Amino acid sequence: MTYVRTVLAATTSLALATGGAAAGAAGVPDGRWGVDCAWPVMSTPEQFNVFWPDTNATYWVQPYIIGDDTTVTLRGTYPDVRYASFVVYDGFENGGGSFQANGVDSWITDYEIVADEGSVNPFATAGEPGGHFTVTLSDDARPGDRNTIPLSSDEAEAGDTGLLIYRVYVPDGGDASQVPLPSVTITDAGSSTTLPGCTARGGVQDLPAEVQQYLSPGDDPAVRSRERAAQDVSFERIDYSSLLPNPDSGYLISEWTPKRDEVMVVRGKAPSHIAGRSPAPWPRDGIDVRYWSMCSGLTDFKLSTVVNEDADGNALYGCAYDDETALDADGFYTYVIGPESTRPQISGTDGLTFLPTSQRTPRTEHVLIIRNMVPVDGFAESILQVPYGSGAAAAADIMGDYYPVSGVCSISTLTGNGAEACLS
Repeated sequence: MTYVRTVLAATTSLALATGGAAAGAAGVPDGRWGVDCAWPVMSTPEQFNVFWPDTNATYWVQPYIIGDDTTVTLRGTYPDVRYASFVVYDGFENGGGSFQANGVDSWITDYEIVADEGSVNPFATAGEPGGHFTVTLSDDARPGDRNTIPLSSDEAEAGDTGLLIYRVYVPDGGDASQVPLPSVTITDAGSSTTLPGCTARGGVQDLPAEVQQYLSPGDDPAVRSRERAAQDVSFERIDYSSLLPNPDSGYLISEWTPKRDEVMVVRGKAPSHIAGRSPAPWPRDGIDVRYWSMCSGLTDFKLSTVVNEDADGNALYGCAYDDETALDADGFYTYVIGPESTRPQISGTDGLTFLPTSQRTPRTEHVLIIRNMVPVDGFAESILQVPYGSGAAAAADIMGDYYPVSGVCSISTLTGNGAEACLS
């Protein structure tokens, strides 16, 4: 994991630097991007592929300026999705992580959001999406306050930038761009302004030139192919706190550099999950997690998720989530990660789920990331139960059969002897 940790540190340092550079962008009130309109950035693997996004999720980012008595009020409707949440992060000048202030976490998950009078929260009580809610960001947030989360951490100062991310996973119909976004009202010094919607739900095009350059297409030339005779592809839990991770999720990561005609195989027990694309009351007896997935990514400058193209230009994504993953009779998954040329054969084999390596940079460093999201109390084998910094042995000890066992082999070994031969 040394290389991944180095890339994470370098990316975080650059994010801090570009945050400072962005403060000088022309044409933006107060010199900072996105504070004059609502939800300026929609992050997806297609248009804003940074920090290893899950291809079944969409992330909207709302920056704001922290004042001595600033509040942010969100008014919206419960979306028709599997999962949704609001998370407040420190700006990159303060490390970019979620936090706790006055004993209150800086995030709120769908089932915790109390509905406005006359509405129903379908993530908490059986009902249809579309009911109304109100969430407030305030530095006066205290334990027990209804739908109120902290605006800023103890380290933040007036004039710093805060970041709010609205996440949705597995939208009904598959198109998160149609999810209605909450209104954003900023109150400061007793005066309230409801921000107009940004002219485009974009990504890179809405950011200052300095940040656009940082996130422009292409791979950093410093990332080189690294051939190794033997690879340790075991999964560990490392600290993602500077990369705006979802505090509802736990992540394990493995790194590998594919050689020609080589695949990686990953096997483990799948946690039980809520199926489908619509809200369902949580928690539910007998269900381990709300969502889980496995994703193939790159240690390029952007920390991007693999997205390839077929002959017709259609996207071929580097993630497979729970409903898309084949399980055997004992509830175990087996992923095979390899070049697109092997997709038809692997996808056509019972019990195997294919994930691609990058078409454009097939021999550079890749990562595999497995997510557990919103584990139910009592699911002791969840990734979230694994302390940060845990190596493979410690993670496997905690997770038992749920720990992803991995190995690398030739394609001929896989086809001739089966996936088990790649794990021995």
